[in-house]
Amino acid sequence: MQIASDLRREIRRLIGEGNTDAEVYDFLVQRYGEFVLYRPPMSGFTLFLWLAPGVFLLAGGFVVVRVVRKRMSMPVDFDDDADQVAS
Repeated sequence: MQIASDLRREIRRLIGEGNTDAEVYDFLVQRYGEFVLYRPPMSGFTLFLWLAPGVFLLAGGFVVVRVVRKRMSMPVDFDDDADQVAS
């Protein structure tokens, strides 16, 4: 909550000095970074942040499908199961 107070104070000061909206935005982005904006501009990093979860989900699904298919194609050894039941 401290940053919200700081941002409100800075915005009031800048508006009081007669700065335009664009000048206020530029100052805040320069001082605090793009995260202070409600909608940061699309860049390579933000695009990565939006696409990474989907890529990881697809990769995980691919791995699960490969493991399941490989295990399904393995021969079943009924002799080991019979020995364990008889013991």
